[in-house]
Amino acid sequence: MASAVGMCLIAVREQVESGRLRGVQAVFAPSALDEMLKQSEFVVLAASLMAATHGLINADRLAVMKPGACLIHVGRGAQGDEAALVEALRTRRIAVRHLMCLNASHCRRNPRIRQALLCSDKGKGY
Repeated sequence: MASAVGMCLIAVREQVESGRLRGVQAVFAPSALDEMLKQSEFVVLAASLMAATHGLINADRLAVMKPGACLIHVGRGAQGDEAALVEALRTRRIAVRHLMCLNASHCRRNPRIRQALLCSDKGKGY
């Protein structure tokens, strides 16, 4: 669907060689995640929670993302570093309007995340 509206889809996959993904222009190995993040305007985190994905999106990874990139986190909360996410939101390093962290009710109840969202112009409608 995203490619139908002109988006170039790239992905990270454990087994890069295991067949083409429909609509995906490039597939990166997990070791090239930072390279993929540097190129992406929208990042969807939807991996299974396991040792290799625990803390996957941390301060270093948020720092290599394009300024204003949108993080859409639909995976498990432990895949993201909450403190780093709060700081990235507070400083407007990443966009808020497309953020789905942990789960929506947790975001609203968590004062650190709620304050970071309120500090962002893009978070007004959250």
